[in-house]
Amino acid sequence: QNTREMADADDAEALTVADIREALLALVVEERAVHPFPLRAPVLPLTAADACAQLAAVLLAGEPQTWQLEVRASAIEGAGDGLHLRGNCEAGVVIALYPGTAYHVDDLHVMAKLVLEGNPYVLGRRDGVLIDGRPDGVSAQIFDTAIARERAAALAAVGPGAPRSWPDLRWPAHPLAAGHKANHPPKGCAPNVGLCVIDLLQGQEVPLQNLLPFASFRPPAEGEP
Repeated sequence: QNTREMADADDAEALTVADIREALLALVVEERAVHPFPLRAPVLPLTAADACAQLAAVLLAGEPQTWQLEVRASAIEGAGDGLHLRGNCEAGVVIALYPGTAYHVDDLHVMAKLVLEGNPYVLGRRDGVLIDGRPDGVSAQIFDTAIARERAAALAAVGPGAPRSWPDLRWPAHPLAAGHKANHPPKGCAPNVGLCVIDLLQGQEVPLQNLLPFASFRPPAEGEP
């Protein structure tokens, strides 16, 4: 088996921004190669349905994969930890999710006061949503609070049939919640994974949503993205 470090591109395409229930970022393999930072191949089209089918196979069905993620020292000088893939996978495979709390445009002034300063884990979407993937400090506290609120709402909605226990949504307990550990490639090298924005509408893929390492800072009002 070979091991290579995942380096992500800056760009992300939004599939839809209307009536968003969950908005998350996935890292998608662009090219299969042994070289840690291969020349960039054309990005394969990946719809929300395709991405959700892949995620459901891993998180719901527990299907075995031909690869696994590792977080360890980056090959990029001064980058700290990096996200590495051990094994082989095809182009177009979702290999990781960017975990954290999403802040919509109306909440950015609050985010600036709480978690923005000196935070290298903030990732922006083209629709203005910012995702804070910092795994510690105030960021982690806000994430835990938002997850607890969403789980309480899910219990109230489902009633007696709701799960009595919930999975841990943090890496490494969650097998895909490591997207925040992917670094940008060094100068002169192209990325070997790309960002894919996935928007889940309210009531869509509910069992899967409960397993995604993502929460909104403020629950959207009815009819609001």
